[in-house]
Amino acid sequence: MENTTMTFETFVANLPRIDWYYNMSDDPRAYRAGKAQVERYRKLAEENGPEWQAAFDEQNQKHRIR
Repeated sequence: MENTTMTFETFVANLPRIDWYYNMSDDPRAYRAGKAQVERYRKLAEENGPEWQAAFDEQNQKHRIR
């Protein structure tokens, strides 16, 4: 996946809004959509370097189910 449209600022602004809790859904469609969304952002982070990865990891930890 090439990042041709998303800036770092947009990436960071969207992170708190993605469906971090998709795995709590009883609806298979919501689960799949949420999982795909998180994976898309994870891949963007991996492809765009340490600053992106740190932002993703921070939100991932913040929304972790304990």
